[in-house]
Amino acid sequence: MKKQTIFYGLIMTLLAVACSKGPQGDIGPMGTKGVMGDAGAKGTAGDTGVKGVTGETGNSNVIYTEWRSPDFKEPMEGLLNRQQFQPFDIPFPLLTQEVLNTSQVFIYAKNRQLILENGGVLRLVENIHEVSNPMTASYYLFPGRSGLSIDDYGSHSVSISAFLRPNVITCGGGVLRLAPGTNVSTTANVTVPEMANKTPAFYRDFMKELVKYRVVIIKGNVAGRMAAVDMKDYAAVKAAFNLKD
Repeated sequence: MKKQTIFYGLIMTLLAVACSKGPQGDIGPMGTKGVMGDAGAKGTAGDTGVKGVTGETGNSNVIYTEWRSPDFKEPMEGLLNRQQFQPFDIPFPLLTQEVLNTSQVFIYAKNRQLILENGGVLRLVENIHEVSNPMTASYYLFPGRSGLSIDDYGSHSVSISAFLRPNVITCGGGVLRLAPGTNVSTTANVTVPEMANKTPAFYRDFMKELVKYRVVIIKGNVAGRMAAVDMKDYAAVKAAFNLKD
């Protein structure tokens, strides 16, 4: 029995030695590169994107200003029924001598006309005209009046010119201080109370709210295309040359 135990002990020792980890061997050579596989099937095309909005057409041959208000300076004295301002020059560098020689210059004024609607209702509506046109009467509402009667309105005027000399625009204008249809006398002051005894600064600020103007310069190389555009019709000019308000 003792011999058998010794025999089994030797067997287990040999097995333990055989199973123990030996020193690490050298790295083997790199294996051969495998063959590339077949390409996969092409995926389904995606949906077409939504077409973008077309941009607005520009026009480098047309120059125009924003709408501006004339800032009148010196009042004329001794006028009973109106506040008139001396013509004055507005610096305008775009109006070079070359522009005057080779381009066409148009000035548009924005004011208000008085209309009688159905039912006898009076209303002031915006009017835009090219200043070389004979000016239609332009009106304003006397401060604090209801506007229900013709007597609630006065008229005003403005003159704007860009053709006297380069680099300036000449502007003048004023307000009548009486109602339309008043029997004006050179000796009687019929100024309405709301417009009487005001300072020149009051009338200057008042006029700035009544009138605005814009200058449009059309370069000479597009003059031939203007034949179909009525330059005295601001709506037609705005549409033809993509003017922005």
